[in-house]
Amino acid sequence: MKTTDNVSPELRKIEKEIDNHYKFNPLLKLPFATAAWSFLAFAELKILMDQFSQPTSQEQETMGNNFVNELKQPMSWLLSACKPGGKIPFIYDHKVFQASRALFRLSKKYQWFEAAYTFASHGWVELELQGSTIQPAKEFFKGIEYEAYDRLIRAHQSDEALSLVDFSNFPTNAIGHSVKIKADRFTYKLNPRIVSDTIKFMRPAFDIMFSLPIGWQFSRYSLGDFQSVFKPISAIAYIHAMVRREVMTLESEYNNMGYADSVYVPTCGELLKRILDIPAYRTQRYEVSLMI
Repeated sequence: MKTTDNVSPELRKIEKEIDNHYKFNPLLKLPFATAAWSFLAFAELKILMDQFSQPTSQEQETMGNNFVNELKQPMSWLLSACKPGGKIPFIYDHKVFQASRALFRLSKKYQWFEAAYTFASHGWVELELQGSTIQPAKEFFKGIEYEAYDRLIRAHQSDEALSLVDFSNFPTNAIGHSVKIKADRFTYKLNPRIVSDTIKFMRPAFDIMFSLPIGWQFSRYSLGDFQSVFKPISAIAYIHAMVRREVMTLESEYNNMGYADSVYVPTCGELLKRILDIPAYRTQRYEVSLMI
């Protein structure tokens, strides 16, 4: 079927140049594993620093959703342009960190460019080139109705869930004694009992988060199956984040705020073993293995 392009050839040429601009970022010259870890380490530090402003629960929810969406494009760029393989550096490199920051900022700008061209390609808006600026011929969102995400967790539910969690009895306090810092690296002992206790500790929040029937079935798994994997992974991630925050508070000129070990990077086998070693999951070994 013959179609009509709603965007001029000149604007299509500009589109191609902008679409490929990210390739000039030094991060794209690194192997994928190295680049991806470096970018995620920057992202993890950024979201932690944003928390210091003490946002409300509603702001945290919005920030979290937006942030995950903002990471999508940079990770797609890295996956498509970086050579496969590489090693995780586990070290702070100022130039690489700045390249990660630049790629993140570029992706945020790119979102508006992508939206404009998507609308124009569908004939919903007309684009004009005015000097070095691409300008919609009329107000971009005029007459367009749209909604925010239909969230399963509303802001007041987040407040309610947090109020039911007794943070004074957080079971990972026991991990603090096992944290060791050597140069710019940190380690800690993580055993099945602590993970299991953390899941129980977070149960009030989980109960509110998972309000939909566990029997709802998708093509490969049910919501109940999803919960069985989500809960231990969330607990492990939460434990790691809490340890990292503790490391950040320690006055050491060497640990770089825990940057080198900020991203939890187990192999698939290691992660699967951690889940299956939890007492409550030992009877579900086959089902959980299929999920991962």
